[in-house]
Amino acid sequence: MRFSWEDQRKFAALSGDFNPRHMDPVRARRFIFGRPVVHGVNLVMCGLNLFLKKIGEPIFLSSLKADFLSPVFIDSETKFQFFGENATGVTIGILDEIGVVASISIGFNKGISENLTIPDFSFEPQEPELIASGEISEKRGVETLSCDFSEIEKYYPSISRNISRVQIAELLATTRIIGMKCPGMNSVFQEMDLSFRPIAEKPTPEITYEAIKFESRFSLLSISISGPSIKGVLKAFVSPDPIRQPGISDVSRIVQPDRFSGQRSLIIGGGRGIGEVTSKILAAGGASVCLTYCAGASDAQRVVDELRLFEKDAAHFKFDVTHPDFDMLRNECKNFSPSHLYYFATPYISSTRKGSFSQEQYNKFSEFYVYGFVKLVQFFKKNVGSCRRFLYPSTIFLEEVPGNFGEYIAAKSAGEITCRWLMKCHPEIRIFSPRLPRFQTDQTSGFTHGKFEDVISIMYENIRAFQSY
Repeated sequence: MRFSWEDQRKFAALSGDFNPRHMDPVRARRFIFGRPVVHGVNLVMCGLNLFLKKIGEPIFLSSLKADFLSPVFIDSETKFQFFGENATGVTIGILDEIGVVASISIGFNKGISENLTIPDFSFEPQEPELIASGEISEKRGVETLSCDFSEIEKYYPSISRNISRVQIAELLATTRIIGMKCPGMNSVFQEMDLSFRPIAEKPTPEITYEAIKFESRFSLLSISISGPSIKGVLKAFVSPDPIRQPGISDVSRIVQPDRFSGQRSLIIGGGRGIGEVTSKILAAGGASVCLTYCAGASDAQRVVDELRLFEKDAAHFKFDVTHPDFDMLRNECKNFSPSHLYYFATPYISSTRKGSFSQEQYNKFSEFYVYGFVKLVQFFKKNVGSCRRFLYPSTIFLEEVPGNFGEYIAAKSAGEITCRWLMKCHPEIRIFSPRLPRFQTDQTSGFTHGKFEDVISIMYENIRAFQSY
């Protein structure tokens, strides 16, 4: 099974969870995982729908425990497997090409219990709540149960026929609570541990929720919920806000004003992260700066606007190293005439399970770190006589060799060798490839706090070394 963008839109309208981590490819770049992920509760619903199609009879859920171990991405291959099936329960394993990404244990009784009317309703897109860190442990609220049951019938036909509307609406409300209310914007659903009871009398069709524990060391929030038939605990990681890099005013306090005067710097991927800081260092040092972006036009515009506010020479344009428009690049370079190129194009740097190796992931890294860079250097050698100097950032991971970054290390190692090969084939070009330490960026942002090096001082040192390389 593969989840498409249409699946994402349908589930968001059914559940009311429009968190940009799921729905906005550009904004998702700035969050952990770096790209949109499938809703965890959609995995639960799909697994449950497949199981009910298999047994073909109505049930009343008595318990449901789901652990979301790893993200599932749009268009990635996903498999569902059933284990330990008996008359009152089943475990559903959800797997990608590497291993288990989610585990769902379901307890049930035969027959449907239904004695509560649920409003028939389809949700419209809206922004999740953004809760201040100091207030998150006090968050509580009430969520009305509602659902567009005609769409449930289309999307999950076996669930529609074999589970009560109350339990359908309660399951969908869990993702709305986590993704939109508590923790809201910065949420990553990690676990649900639920029990269900028959409805003894006609309660109000709503779920109450309350934050009961926040483990700051792991940024893990526990939320208790209670509804007409549901009761239990949801857990979600509270991820950090997107990283804000140092401003040009901070950079200017360190960089000598005329240090890079006369340099015309083209920064590939200069709209955020290390590329953004490099753009600011060069501009603060008197260089003319032109930066590129692939998806984040607003990020690139923000950086250029900041530089221009401080009367720096800056511009930007769109360029995708994996699908390069060289005619457009030729025209841009004709206008700008770069003397130095800085290469910060990168996909999201995801880790894998220790000891595993994904050919698909390696190929993705190589597309940026090897093929994309080679094509760019060859283009400049042939078409842009003003630029023969390139900075290719490598990584200290090549010395540390962490066990869960095999594909990234292999691609960066190939990139370093490729730089040496390019210089041997074309002695007139120079490629400087420093092994950079770990900086705090959207790529390295996580739930626990690690040690980061000072990006301004280290990049300033490396840019100066590159200038005289």
